[in-house]
Amino acid sequence: MYFAINHKIHSQSAFWSAIEQIKNNLSILTINYAILPNAAMDEAITIWKAPSQLIIEQLIEEQTGDFSRNVYLEIDEKNATVFLHLNLGA
Repeated sequence: MYFAINHKIHSQSAFWSAIEQIKNNLSILTINYAILPNAAMDEAITIWKAPSQLIIEQLIEEQTGDFSRNVYLEIDEKNATVFLHLNLGA
């Protein structure tokens, strides 16, 4: 299952530190595909694959729940279209 999470961040340094910890300690069943912050770093969208919404919610809320408000969206894989291409080396 794939999930997009919208993070409204109210403690930036703590949130970004927690996200790094999460990325560095993922189980083999959970994958982070993208971290897409805005320029102010006070809001971000992240894209994940996890066995269930409960698992990703527990992971994110345990680490970032004190630092951000997180809204979860289960992605409908059958109807999803991806046009995203970021040239991060530019």
